Amino acid sequence: MTEHRENHQKDLSEKALLTLMGAIGGYMFIKSFSLSPGSVATFPKYTGAAVLLGSTFLFLQEYMPSGFRNKLPSGIELLDSPKDISDGELDDEIENQEPALDEQENGSSTRYGVDDKIVVSATIITYPTLSYMFGFLWITPIMIGIYLYWFKQPWKIIIPLTIAGFIIPYLFMELVYVRFDIGMVHEWVMG
Repeated sequence: MTEHRENHQKDLSEKALLTLMGAIGGYMFIKSFSLSPGSVATFPKYTGAAVLLGSTFLFLQEYMPSGFRNKLPSGIELLDSPKDISDGELDDEIENQEPALDEQENGSSTRYGVDDKIVVSATIITYPTLSYMFGFLWITPIMIGIYLYWFKQPWKIIIPLTIAGFIIPYLFMELVYVRFDIGMVHEWVMG
């Protein structure tokens, strides 16, 4: 019974996320037509269309004909095929994975008593919200650092990626002349 409930909750959360992504993609696609120069609108138009079509495709994949669905790769086929692993190696892999599964069930893979799934869900909502409020240039490196720290990455990875999270939007801002350093709070305060 609880397995059925967990699968149902997982399906609902996936559908909710796909609906949100589709709405954002559709909004981006529609708003791209209001940009004046045609070349400036190209990136948001294609990105919005790709997100909208991709999320719609994923949302409706269980309703597609089985012949078409069978031709699509599933997640497990994209990783390791059982044909590539001998029986002894497969047994060793299963034995090595069992403690990790036990840790997740006991909650020891969480940090500060908060489940990692909740952190990922909060990040999906918090990052675009804070970026809109304060500017992508400032929020991107902060969120990268927090996310990597939460998932116990070493500092030699956290620091360079956090710096890259500042440099890449800064270079993009300088090359395309789009202000990523200001958000709605700046506009409210400055008038």
